[in-house]
Amino acid sequence: MPKSTKKKINIYTNTQCQRIQKAAREYTIEWNPEKSVKWDLIITVALATAMRRAELLNCTWADIDFDAQTIEVNPKKNTKNTWQWLIKDADRRILPPTEEIVQMLVDHQAQQPEGYPYVFVPIARYDYIQNVLRPKDKLTLSDSRLKVVNNFKRSFDKILRKAGVKTGTFHDIRRTAISMWLANGMSEYDVMTLAGHSSFATTHKFYLAVADDLYCSRLSFSVFKRLECESFRPAAFVIPTKISSAFGKKFLHATSLQHTLSAEMNNSTGHCQQ
Repeated sequence: MPKSTKKKINIYTNTQCQRIQKAAREYTIEWNPEKSVKWDLIITVALATAMRRAELLNCTWADIDFDAQTIEVNPKKNTKNTWQWLIKDADRRILPPTEEIVQMLVDHQAQQPEGYPYVFVPIARYDYIQNVLRPKDKLTLSDSRLKVVNNFKRSFDKILRKAGVKTGTFHDIRRTAISMWLANGMSEYDVMTLAGHSSFATTHKFYLAVADDLYCSRLSFSVFKRLECESFRPAAFVIPTKISSAFGKKFLHATSLQHTLSAEMNNSTGHCQQ
């Protein structure tokens, strides 16, 4: 029986992540913060947690435990201040961001007016959903997954172009984070748990797709702590290294692998871009 062809998965290299973060920071500065997503923050959180777009856009401040330094992925009920958003049981999980990301979220919350429960939904967009769409029953379950923020893909594509990255999607950030976890030795079971995969087979198929590239200097995923740009706040990746067996009862322990990105990074990471 002939071998099945491995499905190629597109991931961003370290250099591309660096450029995307810088472009996101510049893009965020250019736009009114009440009308635009805080792109530098949402990309940083996505790189650290592998959260999906819908999970990020439906994340509320109530999902973040600042003391325990965790972000919980939970479904949402249809209430006065939140709209219904449903997820599979496997998608429910607790994620451990770094202290730096937690501080970035604290700073972001301090800049938000009271009465806005969603972390990444811009103020103007939340007001429109609450005052126009919801009263007319024009926000569907599908919209809560795909259309919480208008022109999300278009804006991210602009950031990619600004960063000089020709091919990619926002979901590729999730793929990059998962690849990084595998490259740094996390077990497939733990990756399945943190990524919210519904079955081990999904994670194993992903692993097989990137397995060859994991030998490419273990993806050389050294994580940058600071860019040589004073106006840019760096990403803070997290590699959870200890997963409690009583996962639902104990919080994840995390180790932040933060290193300065070498200017002489070997271009072999480019081989891993698929």
